[in-house]
Amino acid sequence: MKVIRELLKYKIWMFCILFSVYMYIFSPAFGTWNNFYGILQSMFPYGMVALGLMFGLVTGINNLTIGSLACLSAVVFGLVSQSYGCIAGFLAGVAAAAVIGAASGVMSTYLKMDGWLVTIALMIGVRGFACALLAGSTVRITDSFFLKVASTKFGPVPLLFLVFLVTVVLVDFILKYTHYGRSMYAVGGNAEVAASCGININKVRVIAVIVSSVLAGIGGIFVTARLGSANGDLGADAIMACLPMVIIGGAAFTGGKGDAKGTLSGCLVMNLITTYMNLFEVYIDAQKVIQGAILLMVIIADKYFENKEIKV
Repeated sequence: MKVIRELLKYKIWMFCILFSVYMYIFSPAFGTWNNFYGILQSMFPYGMVALGLMFGLVTGINNLTIGSLACLSAVVFGLVSQSYGCIAGFLAGVAAAAVIGAASGVMSTYLKMDGWLVTIALMIGVRGFACALLAGSTVRITDSFFLKVASTKFGPVPLLFLVFLVTVVLVDFILKYTHYGRSMYAVGGNAEVAASCGININKVRVIAVIVSSVLAGIGGIFVTARLGSANGDLGADAIMACLPMVIIGGAAFTGGKGDAKGTLSGCLVMNLITTYMNLFEVYIDAQKVIQGAILLMVIIADKYFENKEIKV
């Protein structure tokens, strides 16, 4: 029983291995280096967005603005980089996400405004602002240095995937080995108890939303490397794509749970499923139905385990 209990801790990784073997048997194209590179390359942009979503959920905040923030950061990056280069564009895009994140955090904590309504309002408004900056057009990404960095690889492993792994390690270090990280779990687990222990709940949550927004913005910027442009529709499917990654990885809507390593495993699961559907030429509309079904099952499972814990 002890061995089984230990193995269950790695059930998501075991699923990834078994699913990969299954895919290789029924579609040998899955085992090619090009496909391997494609899976790793596609994990970075929305993987960063998913890390941002998880970071907020640990404190009990569901940052619904991640898709709109990814869009705004990408648009700001594209516009600024055309005149001042990719580094200035990157800093401007990240700064835009941080400012919106700070505003969202302050309004939903210090100003005691309804968090859901704030995020929904910003989700709509931020995307509208990004579209207004473009004036209905599309900004092309032409900076050669940025495109070169985004396409650099070491053998079959993309540089951006290595950056993603480093970010996963860094986020997990913050969550597990710093005072702030432990405060995040305490706030997400039981805010009242955390407050009674002297933890500044509002400060913890505002910082979490800012970091969450910055990670989403970075992910949005590097989505442009794959698309070659930024437009008002960028990141529109971010919640539907990233929420299953985060919940599969062990986070919960109620807060107090989750880590970066788990989000990495959830990201791999969803990318494997997407690759499977692409290899077997599943229609894009059918893929959306499947993604929606996965999201619904994830929500039901999360509620089931939440109720199970309450009974215990």
